[in-house]
Amino acid sequence: LKLVIDALDLGWQIRTLVFAKAGRGNAAVEKVAARTVAAGGTVLEVSEKVLVAITRRDNPQMVVGVFSQKFLALKDISADNGDVWVALDRVRDPGNP
Repeated sequence: LKLVIDALDLGWQIRTLVFAKAGRGNAAVEKVAARTVAAGGTVLEVSEKVLVAITRRDNPQMVVGVFSQKFLALKDISADNGDVWVALDRVRDPGNP
C-alpha cells in the first residue's frame, strides 16, 4: 500500500488498483481507491486467491497498483540533482525485480 501511495504522490499515472477483500473498510485503501478513480483508473476488489494469481506470490500485499510506464530519451536523463537511476535489462523473475 505504501508503494502505491508513494507512486501516486510522485505523480505516476495509475491505471488499475487491485486490492484484497480484506482491505475493504481500511481508510488508507479507500483513499487510494478514490484517488485512482479520480485519476481515471479502474479499481478492482478481488479475493486473496485472485491476488495470489495476479502477483504470483504466496503471501501478496493487500494492494497492487498498475501504473503507466514513463519513457525518457537518453538525452533527457540528468542525474545532476542527486537522483539515483537504476537500469534493468531482460528482467525475467517477477519475484526478483
